[in-house]
Amino acid sequence: MENPYAPTTVNTHPAKAEVPPKLPKPIVPAIIGLVTYGSCSPYALVLCIEQYLRPVSPRIPLMTHIAVVLSLLGTSYWAVVSFGGVLMLVGASEMYQKVGLIICIANAIFLCWTYWRIRVFRKRGKRSV
Repeated sequence: MENPYAPTTVNTHPAKAEVPPKLPKPIVPAIIGLVTYGSCSPYALVLCIEQYLRPVSPRIPLMTHIAVVLSLLGTSYWAVVSFGGVLMLVGASEMYQKVGLIICIANAIFLCWTYWRIRVFRKRGKRSV
């Protein structure tokens, strides 16, 4: 029997509902990378892959599917530009060799960053399981 005159402790704060994590919008870097032939397209592709690999993603938005197609196109253009940078290192004048070296260094830095980002994402996913 409970004492009706005794103070009771009532939880006035409702239980917090689990808020799904805010998903990045890869459509913007996919469009930018497609137009500029830059490394934004592989970055958008990484964001799309993260959304597809998310273990508890409720529903993948339509814009992500569109971003995958655009970022694949932009990534192929980016690969062609990167290959051109390597060719500039081999048999071009001194000025073009410097431009090719800058392109290759920028691509190497970007690929290292992409590898690091995917590793961090996978570690985060293993911790939550």
